[in-house]
Amino acid sequence: FPKRSDNTNKVSIIKQTLPKLCPTGTVLIKRTTKEDLMRARKYAHQIQSRMQLLQAQIRDSSGDYHYAGVEFAAGQGPKYYGASANLDVFQLSGVSHNQQSETQIVLSKGAGGPKNYIDTVQAGWLVNPGLQGDDRAHFYTYWTSDGYQKTGCFNLDCPGFVQTSTRITPGMVYTLSTLSLTIYRDRFTSNWMLYNDREPVGYWPKEIFNNMADCSLVQMHGNVYSPFDEPSPPMGSGVLNQAKFTNIFLTDGQGNNRLPKNFRELNDLGERYYGVDYRVQNGGMFYGGPGGWKKT
Repeated sequence: FPKRSDNTNKVSIIKQTLPKLCPTGTVLIKRTTKEDLMRARKYAHQIQSRMQLLQAQIRDSSGDYHYAGVEFAAGQGPKYYGASANLDVFQLSGVSHNQQSETQIVLSKGAGGPKNYIDTVQAGWLVNPGLQGDDRAHFYTYWTSDGYQKTGCFNLDCPGFVQTSTRITPGMVYTLSTLSLTIYRDRFTSNWMLYNDREPVGYWPKEIFNNMADCSLVQMHGNVYSPFDEPSPPMGSGVLNQAKFTNIFLTDGQGNNRLPKNFRELNDLGERYYGVDYRVQNGGMFYGGPGGWKKT
């Protein structure tokens, strides 16, 4: 497990506020209803299209998908083997049935190359009334092994992510104010592990990817989706640059956490709607805003 440099211990908070442990030998699974499956099918293609836009890093404000955050590209230097950060979580209001607002950590291999060879794992929280059936913040995971074309899915909607937690399950309503995520490649199994603080959530097996022995790109950001005929929804807390990522670290090949210095801020709309401010010195980022952009 990568070494965290912060001394906070939120395990006790997690134990007090998340569901009680399941019996030994069982895991917590969100019950999937017929309505859940219908919503998942309805949104599957739409979600894949949005993810492709972000992966391609389209930098214009003419679309219905917008983002603000930071990315760390390995380039010709040493690759990354994990990433971690504490994400503020908000029970965000003002997201309509047809809209989405999310905050996430994304690790990718093969970005910029053929789509069929882009491997990605990601986790975070989102508000999507149409997909989730309510307007609350949900913990989620996603993966793809072909650049969001045919493979991959949210949470446990298809084979891929393997849950091991007896307390936390992808898709659940997340009621805490902080999501303390760590994603890293296990040196013994080569699987990609997911933790919330020190609570193991599960893993993505190495077999579902093309060649994700490491990752060349890490993105941490908020992003929103809205139909053209609706003003874009709020991101983060809904207040300009109020939401934050803290304790941002990247994991090297020896399992050590490093404070990233080479970065690029991403913001396709500018400060009027959503902001981003990455602080190199303390490994933190402020982002988000009220939204309200609409194509004219």
